[in-house]
Amino acid sequence: ALRTMNDDGIEIRDYCPDDEAQVKSLFETGMRSMSFELAKLSYGDMWKTACKNPLVWTTTTLAVTRVVAKTKVSMQMFGGTFIMSSLLSFAGQCLYWTYMYTPHDDYISHSLNTDLSNIPNVYQTNGGRFLVATKDNQIVGMVAGEFKQEIKGRKVYELRRMSVDRSMQGRGVGKRLVQCLERDLHQVCKIFLDCSSVQYAAHRLYLGQGFRLINKTAYEAYSPRFMICQFEKEYDQQKNC
Repeated sequence: ALRTMNDDGIEIRDYCPDDEAQVKSLFETGMRSMSFELAKLSYGDMWKTACKNPLVWTTTTLAVTRVVAKTKVSMQMFGGTFIMSSLLSFAGQCLYWTYMYTPHDDYISHSLNTDLSNIPNVYQTNGGRFLVATKDNQIVGMVAGEFKQEIKGRKVYELRRMSVDRSMQGRGVGKRLVQCLERDLHQVCKIFLDCSSVQYAAHRLYLGQGFRLINKTAYEAYSPRFMICQFEKEYDQQKNC
């Protein structure tokens, strides 16, 4: 069913089975776009480690120096074997960290093969919703409200799978998706969500829509500075979105 259409040609409607391939593509593209932010955290951690442990950095550089020296590369060509070795050492560790922190491939694969392969039964039950934003028949945004529990006749939902195509970001698509989701969910007492600390635009969106940041949890599998942020929004008893 068509929910809303604006003058810019963007429609927001309920998910239908024919949308599955585009929804999966949008999710995967959005998750992999976090690579740069995760890499920045990783390189920052690596640099701090090097500064705190100069012996480790020096040992690594000296080891590379020996390798370079054995190749009999001209020092004049590279301006000094030790300098060249330092650069090679840094580049090698950057590649290592990039490989280690390719954003959550397991999580992406798991999501694609579980809930995103069974959207009607996961999200479109117990009053839940999965909405997509389309422009020229292409999905450019999505959001889901998954039913979690009922408390005294009113429902708690988790906001999930929020994503907006990079080409459409900054045009209010995310804001409209959240507003439509709130309107379509009934007998709501609370909506909550988890969001990574590197999704800065998402933080601004949720705070702008009245959500509160209630908790941050470190997720050191990526970086000691990588946090999972939990937001929530409560509704009074007269709210019947």
